[in-house]
Amino acid sequence: MPDLAFKGSALAKALSDNAVAHRRKDPDAIVAARQNLAVEKIAAYVERVVDSAPPFTQEQVDRLRVLLEPARRDLSRAEATGGDAA
Repeated sequence: MPDLAFKGSALAKALSDNAVAHRRKDPDAIVAARQNLAVEKIAAYVERVVDSAPPFTQEQVDRLRVLLEPARRDLSRAEATGGDAA
């Protein structure tokens, strides 16, 4: 029996396509599906790069963490106000 399970960005792409095709009257669902697709693509890329890299020093990890800090700040602000991070 073939493996029909979707993985990461494949599932997010299917959900995004579904939202566009079937929820044209719900733009929030389309935006959320597209955000999820973008996150899955970025996560898959980062995972591939990290897996192929040699071990990082703490200084290097801290430098990379700084790149994600604005997203974390936006998320914290959105959670505090009950709104969306976007």
